[in-house]
Amino acid sequence: DNPTPSISSLFQEQDKTQNWIYINGNSFDDVNNPSNSVKDGTLTIKGSDFGPAAAGNKMPAGAKIEINSGAGFVALPADKVVYWQDGSNGNATAQIILPDTFTAGGPLTLRLTNAYSKVDADAKTFSLHPRVYSITPSSFTVGAQSSVSLDGAGFDTNKINVKVFLNGVETTNFSVSNSKTIVVSGINTLSPKTYLVKVTVNSQDSNYPDANS
Repeated sequence: DNPTPSISSLFQEQDKTQNWIYINGNSFDDVNNPSNSVKDGTLTIKGSDFGPAAAGNKMPAGAKIEINSGAGFVALPADKVVYWQDGSNGNATAQIILPDTFTAGGPLTLRLTNAYSKVDADAKTFSLHPRVYSITPSSFTVGAQSSVSLDGAGFDTNKINVKVFLNGVETTNFSVSNSKTIVVSGINTLSPKTYLVKVTVNSQDSNYPDANS
């Protein structure tokens, strides 16, 4: 009889311990740590009996990984399952990234169907954090710029679920244009300095790029 898969743990590939990742949109660029940007957006799934991989350590036919962010399970596109390796005694491994079709939040529930179409009975949870890729303009003269644009992924289009912080101080002077763009206004009143920008979506924090005024 074909085995049923089991998931023993989920963790971020960069940190190896925390069970959350940053969203990965159209770019893997992380303005703070470019070399870490792929790893901190990769969720590693460890367990047993995932089934043999397809060529190139890809997810095999019959297998799938599904995510439930509150509206039911949705299967990830095959190209978002970036690694697959079978094994027993907790040595099976799969790795995924979440595209910008997802909104940051948590907990999200993950379940895995192996190559034998058997479903793991013990689904696991993790959190998804938004990412800010860039600030435009990133440098400006005080009084000459009234707003800046935060370009990223995973933003909730419902403003009530979003918070923006400048050097740790919350501002309500912003609008959410779409899931990839937030416009912060009132910039012309800021004092000249470097500002660390953080976006929180559904209680999940983004990375911390900076803008210079």
